[in-house]
Amino acid sequence: ELPAPLLDDNYKKELNEDIGNQKTPESNIKMKIAWRYHSLTHGYKKLLQFIQNIIYEEGFDGSSHKKKQKNILRIGVQSLGSPLWGDDICCTENCDSSHSLMKFLYVLRGLLRTSLSACIITMPTHLIQ
Repeated sequence: ELPAPLLDDNYKKELNEDIGNQKTPESNIKMKIAWRYHSLTHGYKKLLQFIQNIIYEEGFDGSSHKKKQKNILRIGVQSLGSPLWGDDICCTENCDSSHSLMKFLYVLRGLLRTSLSACIITMPTHLIQ
């Protein structure tokens, strides 16, 4: 049997304070990912929102203390950073989205840390060189 996850509810309190009295569903979706990650490319944002929805809707966030068998969400991301993601990592000039891959990985790490999830990511070899 897996040990119970350590839950850090500080980020939930901060998120609720930041949202304040905003009641529209659109504003709640925008606030789920912190403002400093707003510059991520569309593909990265959609993937983070999709992963976050699955974590919370399917109970992988550890908040549901039901007596059912605990499973781990396994996430696989293929060819992260390739041109199909809409992120030109190999740009040499000053690009607005030049750090979006690192921001994506940073946010993904935060989501995985507070959930019963594991992720494997593959990247094109030209990014490693």
